[in-house]
Parts: sequence; C-alpha cells; structure tokens
Amino acid sequence: MNTGLRSEIARAIEVLLERAAGIGLGAIPLRTSADVAQAYRRYWQEPAQWWQAPSRWFDAKAQSTETGGIITNEVNARSSTFRDIGMVDRLSAMARKGMKVFAVVGRDHVAQQANALRCTLADK
Repeated sequence: MNTGLRSEIARAIEVLLERAAGIGLGAIPLRTSADVAQAYRRYWQEPAQWWQAPSRWFDAKAQSTETGGIITNEVNARSSTFRDIGMVDRLSAMARKGMKVFAVVGRDHVAQQANALRCTLADK
C-alpha cells in the first residue's frame, strides 16, 4: 500500500477516535493510529497491518472462531444491537409525537428493528 493511502487511513482513524472522545467515549485507551497498531499486534499477527483486517472479521452474523477475528465479530454484533436500540428509541419517540418518520438503514437493521418498533408503537 502506498504511503499516501496509509497516511489517509491513519488520519481517518485518528479523526474517528477524536469524535469518540468528543461524544463521551474518552475512556477508550486508543488515541492515535499508533495506539491502534499496538493494540492490533497484541491480538493478531496476520495480516501484518490493522487496516488489512479482512471484512469477514466484522460480519455481525458470524462467529470470530469461524472467521479468525478473535473478538471482532462479537464486538460488531453488540455494537449493531446497541445502534438498533438507539434507533428504535428515536424513531418510536418521534412517531409518538405524531411525526412522520422515514429512516434509511441497512437491511439487517430493518429486520432487527421491525418487531421492536411494532411492539413499542402498539400502545400508541
């Protein structure tokens, strides 16, 4: 990978870490791309660089024992559930106020949220 692209990726992760700290996730021990690289090396030797991690490691429907992700699939699944809960809370609150709601999310979120929204709004 060329140096420019590596620098772009490193800067993008640093921006993401800054945003995380800005929304109250300051307890995350990672502050820089160098911190991410060090944490990555603690758990994975292959691929050599953290930005080369295969996408299968982040499939929320897979198990890390199957993909080699060690923990990444389960972390992503829990993150997805957390986001689903937040979206259901926001969407149902707006609908209860009589607002028309239209949300654009990935298909997996739709499947996970549909029944929760029906249940939450049933007493409306």
